[in-house]
Amino acid sequence: MRLLTFSRCAALAGLGCLLLSSPAAAAPALLNHQGRMAVNGVNFDGTGQFKFALVNSNGTVTYWSNNGTSTAGSQPTAAVSLTVTKGLYAVLLGDTSLTNMTAVPLTVFDNADVRLRVWFNDGTTGFQQITPDQRLASAPYALNAAKADLATTVPDNSITGAKIVAGAVDTSKILDGTIINADISVSAAIADSKLGTISTAGKVLNSATTGTTGNTPNTLVLRNGSGTISGTFTGDGSGLTGVSASAVLLASVIAPPVEPVVAWGDNGGGQTTVPPLASVAAVAAGSTHSLVLLDNGTVVTLGNGPAAPGTAVNVTHIAAGPYHCLARKADSTVVAWGDNTYGQATVPAGISDALIVAAGEKHSLALRANGTVTPWGDNTFGQTTITALTGVTAIACGYDHSVALRSNGTVAAWGRNDSGQSTVPAGLTGVVAIGAGAYHSLAVKSDGTVVAWGWNLGGQSTVPPGLTGVSKVAGGYSFSMALKTDGTIVTWGDNSDGQTTVPPAATQVTDIAAGASHALALRADLISAQVARLDQENMFTEKVGIRRTAVTNALEVEGNASKSTAGAWLSNSDRRIKTEIQPVTRALEKLDQVRLVDFRYTDDYRAAHPGIEDKRYLNVIAQEFAKVFPDDVKSSGEKLPDGSPILQVDTYPLTIYSAAAVQELHRENESLKRKLAEQDAAMKAKFEHQEERLRKLEAALAGK
Repeated sequence: MRLLTFSRCAALAGLGCLLLSSPAAAAPALLNHQGRMAVNGVNFDGTGQFKFALVNSNGTVTYWSNNGTSTAGSQPTAAVSLTVTKGLYAVLLGDTSLTNMTAVPLTVFDNADVRLRVWFNDGTTGFQQITPDQRLASAPYALNAAKADLATTVPDNSITGAKIVAGAVDTSKILDGTIINADISVSAAIADSKLGTISTAGKVLNSATTGTTGNTPNTLVLRNGSGTISGTFTGDGSGLTGVSASAVLLASVIAPPVEPVVAWGDNGGGQTTVPPLASVAAVAAGSTHSLVLLDNGTVVTLGNGPAAPGTAVNVTHIAAGPYHCLARKADSTVVAWGDNTYGQATVPAGISDALIVAAGEKHSLALRANGTVTPWGDNTFGQTTITALTGVTAIACGYDHSVALRSNGTVAAWGRNDSGQSTVPAGLTGVVAIGAGAYHSLAVKSDGTVVAWGWNLGGQSTVPPGLTGVSKVAGGYSFSMALKTDGTIVTWGDNSDGQTTVPPAATQVTDIAAGASHALALRADLISAQVARLDQENMFTEKVGIRRTAVTNALEVEGNASKSTAGAWLSNSDRRIKTEIQPVTRALEKLDQVRLVDFRYTDDYRAAHPGIEDKRYLNVIAQEFAKVFPDDVKSSGEKLPDGSPILQVDTYPLTIYSAAAVQELHRENESLKRKLAEQDAAMKAKFEHQEERLRKLEAALAGK
């Protein structure tokens, strides 16, 4: 039995309130979970047996299970019976009215990463675990109301602690907008003048009252000038009644804040103290400092390191040595700063085509556009002596040695070799990424496995058994890191400063960096989470991505998209919105310049996009297509390991030019037909003339 298409729709609505740590926030008694279940591709119908558990990120710790018997992520002993209709089911986790269902304690959500694990039994095959475990995501409330009436009349002197959960209202605090948790009753009627703004923290903004002052009960009206509620909502929402939702607030509901850079390990220089950051593009780690590259091309220095100079603007790639830093700019030039005792921060003249940079302890490297490497700085161990090295696609630096990856998947290393760090293992091929620690080297093969060599005192060159699915590696002084394609991190080696103890927050990682004794992880950006309701029309004002982060276009889809009816996607084509209209000409000539190809995607790219099948596809080559249709080739927002953008093509012009070419051929054929018809008429007249002469000749010969 195959269990497929298990999607948890609108799972755990309102969970964002549960994750709040405020002691005043009331815990919801129930968690709404919905999903779809299919067996062998067919939606299941009938009574299904379900088991549920809330576990940690790797499923080794159970926080709660439906009957309380699960331990270490194991399957509970008893199941919950649920009705499944056309594959769809719904359940309130923690609903004790259901057989074999226990309440969900609030303490579950004290944990940073909670995931729902589900087992299903169709009554024939037995229980099957549905994978993967689903992370519980926050779901903020989107509310809109013209007014919210008090549920009951408020008589004089009756607003007490019993009326407001977690405390009463101190009337002296209402004026300045603070509500305290103290059992102080209101001793007099609340006048309009006392309400004003209830919370300066934005819980309810710009409140006002209607009605009269004195002993008359008042109606509290919540508004921000357009008849909607503003601000941040906390609590479980259980006390809200008669409030209707609206699309008015959808554009302003955003995802919860995310920590883009996670740092851990030695913090003697403040190198793992990360300030509030957003829109981070890359990270790099030195000895007692760290570098953060922002999307706008600026560089932020953390810890005890030199600040980036004013020339470090429009930066696209960064590297950090123990005591100096490098940056590659958008114009392909290089900026260096920090310790320059050995000339490692003095960039050679003439570098205007750099792709990426790498920094050692006392030397530096730049990979050029032609596949060569330019070194500078200390050469005591030959780390800047390069002989006939071409076709390079990636570079890395140890303290006193250098490593390069060639386009054919082989690795070259040179420089200091007292620990074997520059002796590449024999037969090492199929390499797609490299890294270097102080005195050791690392390589990732196309099958996702890792090879390490060199100094191993801390175990940094002993790769954990069974490690696969790796896309990137980094080396510290005596430890190593690997980034897997699922966004998780594996570390090994010395842990004296906690550098190999990965924090729970380091999930959905896109980049890693290893310093001397500290580590950095860059998490994937969170985009605005605009709430879509299925019972109303939706309008999204920002870029929207489906199974990917939209970077370039308004809508970006990872995988396949489908339509309910046949035909092309529609676009506005009204003549009234067009100007400078010209016919398409010379279409055949244009099309003849386009090379159509079939191909396979690289192992590297498919590893980063698991939905892509390993088969041959039909398309064009972006770099070639750009020579014919330059306006229809753009960056996809993704980048290759060297930092260069992956290009995408809009092949729509081929459709129009193909149609125009058909029209051209049709016109040429009609012209040829006319010419042939004219030639036929001329030949026929000539033939008839010859026939007439022949008859006259025959008559003359006959004496007629």
